[in-house]
Amino acid sequence: LDAIAEKVYFYAAWAFEQGGQLAALRSPLLAAHRTASLHHNTTCQATLLNALLRNYLHYKLFDQAEKLLSKTTFPEQASNVQLARYLYYTGRIKALQLEYSEAHRCLLQAQRKAPGSKALGFRLTVHKLGAIVQLLLGEIPERAIFRHPQSRAPMLPYLQLVQAVRLGHLSAFRTAMETHAKTFVADCNYTLIIRLRQ
Repeated sequence: LDAIAEKVYFYAAWAFEQGGQLAALRSPLLAAHRTASLHHNTTCQATLLNALLRNYLHYKLFDQAEKLLSKTTFPEQASNVQLARYLYYTGRIKALQLEYSEAHRCLLQAQRKAPGSKALGFRLTVHKLGAIVQLLLGEIPERAIFRHPQSRAPMLPYLQLVQAVRLGHLSAFRTAMETHAKTFVADCNYTLIIRLRQ
């Protein structure tokens, strides 16, 4: 029944998030994760850990998310899909805590573990965050991620940022920020982009 329980937890977390009641689910998720760990239920353990990290990130509880990361270990037997999600959440937390090298490493691994033909939205989310982290490290992202037919339109705001940084044009950077501010806020990358301006 572990596989069924995993699906139940995943869809329960998704339903509570859609209903705007994600905070109410935090305690039950923590209790379920503790139980799954004690029973060595790796399937549920991985899903619950990702659900908790998403919960903390949703409410910007970065310190609690970092404590959860430090006190838990991701099960080795978990699926690549769950591992990719875990690496993405870890990369986001590390980026927000100024650990850009570690964030970049996690995001690169998340890109490799993500399904190749499916999960376009996830891959785009990882590429967007990865591009900003690379810029914060002083590197210029590869052009291939901006040229792919499926990602050309969603990645356009980030391409304009990359071009402005590469050329060192502060006015072009400011224009890109103002033009695409809603997109950056929706992607939860606005605070990192403000750091990039400095």
